[in-house]
Amino acid sequence: MPILPVVFSMAGAKTVVTLDQTRYSDNRLRRYSDEFARHNLDHALIDTGVDRRLFHNPTAAIEYRAPADFHDLPPRTADIIVSRTVLEHIRPDELRALLFHAREVLRPGGVMAHWIDMSDHRQHFKKKLSRIDFLRYSDAEWERAVKNHKCYQNRMRMSDYTALFREAGWDTSVAKSEKSGQASSDLWTERLVPDSKYASRDIDDLATISMLALLRQ
Repeated sequence: MPILPVVFSMAGAKTVVTLDQTRYSDNRLRRYSDEFARHNLDHALIDTGVDRRLFHNPTAAIEYRAPADFHDLPPRTADIIVSRTVLEHIRPDELRALLFHAREVLRPGGVMAHWIDMSDHRQHFKKKLSRIDFLRYSDAEWERAVKNHKCYQNRMRMSDYTALFREAGWDTSVAKSEKSGQASSDLWTERLVPDSKYASRDIDDLATISMLALLRQ
């Protein structure tokens, strides 16, 4: 559902280019997103100081490209790059290349905002799992587990993301993050013993399951 593109369009964006590797969205989902955004806008603007009157009905600003590749975007064509629960599905080497290309795509003064879900997505459907159950596996075991799985996860933690952002030349701030109390308890009580690659990691870092990262060049 292209809810974020609809909100940008409502806020007056001239063009909102939305990319999918596979075509998932359609007119039905677009209409649903329009209705959802209008219905929830007032609630979303609480405590932001943004005047509701600045927003209007969605325009034709959204340009949906699918199948599409982010690396095909030309230089200096965007003011803002935003994603929601996307980066955790990209392999680290591919993510590094994407972050370097993003520096070329943004115009001077441009920014990025990425909401990243670092929890084990299998737990969304298997509630008995720990929110970070996937950290118990070695890299080889996890690769076998996701080899034929449509929804790959890279298992990167917040410290991994912030280090990679800095490596790619981004000034990064974490605007918001969420630590799972249940995940912390699993680690402290050793109900979940992470793989050796995570053995020296800080428990808070392992138990942080989401973050909103704001990036400037």
